Amino acid sequence: MSGLVLNKINKAFGNVRIIRDLDLQIADGEFVVFVGPSGCGKSTLLRLIAGLEEASGGEIFIDNNLVNDLAPKERGIGMVFQSYALYPHMTVYENIAFGLKLSKNNKDDTDQRVKRTAEVLQLDSLVNRKPKNLSGGQRQRVAIGRAMAREPKIMLFDEPLSNLDAALRVQMRAEIGKLHERLGSTMIYVTHDQVEAMTLADKIVVLNAGRIEQVGTPQQLYDHPETVFVASFIGSPKMNLLRGVIAKPDSRHTEVEIPLLGTCRAAVNSESAKQGEKVLFGIRPEHVLVRHAAEAEPGLDVVNQEYLGNESFIYLQHPTDDEMFLIRVAGRTDAKVGHRLALQMDADHCHLFGSDDRAFPRAEVREAKQLNQAV
Repeated sequence: MSGLVLNKINKAFGNVRIIRDLDLQIADGEFVVFVGPSGCGKSTLLRLIAGLEEASGGEIFIDNNLVNDLAPKERGIGMVFQSYALYPHMTVYENIAFGLKLSKNNKDDTDQRVKRTAEVLQLDSLVNRKPKNLSGGQRQRVAIGRAMAREPKIMLFDEPLSNLDAALRVQMRAEIGKLHERLGSTMIYVTHDQVEAMTLADKIVVLNAGRIEQVGTPQQLYDHPETVFVASFIGSPKMNLLRGVIAKPDSRHTEVEIPLLGTCRAAVNSESAKQGEKVLFGIRPEHVLVRHAAEAEPGLDVVNQEYLGNESFIYLQHPTDDEMFLIRVAGRTDAKVGHRLALQMDADHCHLFGSDDRAFPRAEVREAKQLNQAV
């Protein structure tokens, strides 16, 4: 197993900077997922770690050893690409063994590693088949096996499931997760699919324009996004964000005035803010309760609703915001297009973001408990 440290990493192609002063530490045995929109630099960062690209600045340490000047094969890295890139004329056995033969590994050790790898990946009954006689999932497992057989310090995955259909992606996602549990090795996985990120990762690194927006567990990023970007990117459907102004700053429950909805409260510390300061008020679709609004009561109009079997989505239009306000409810809903709904939002699940797009800190648990006891 091996840890990884990136210190002030930069990468530029000509005058275009792709990675900007990036610092990151990955511990031994962690499963870390890089996520972000297209062009954010996640695949470039993976290639820098692998040694397939040369950093424009900064240092890369693997196992406390500086590896900037080492070739890819000298870094102890195994990489699985989006394309299987299997040799069609070779059997499964020969494809897995190919890298070992190139490194002039002895025949007996190569045979043992290939058989052990095939067994772990449940390919032992397929070792004599050629790629054309394998399913998409089996081919991807062979590609993983080819990297794994070299017993690398770190396994890198560059969107390995994007070419598979939806059902096969679910199956392979589970298999990669089980593989990490069995091997306990350090794995770094690049994807644009946040479902893969949320289900596989011990730690998620959210990238935006070559910088790290936030690092944390899936639950930390979902429950406590530190920026508007993370709040919008993590979660499907994404967090609702409404424009408002602070009506009453407070260390425990901040009051925000939102057009058409009146005064809403958020359990955040806004002591550093001023009354009248513009903010974004955020809440996830599943944390909103709705009922039909009484006459003259604040509310929003239903513009669409989708029934998905186990849940329904209700779309509301807010005149001062470009995007629709989305509510997720269990099962069916009796809300129809044209109905006006009153919204009830739990302050503990509300977020506030300032003009710098950063979240106001959450109210401390100690303060909240004291408040509950006082009540």
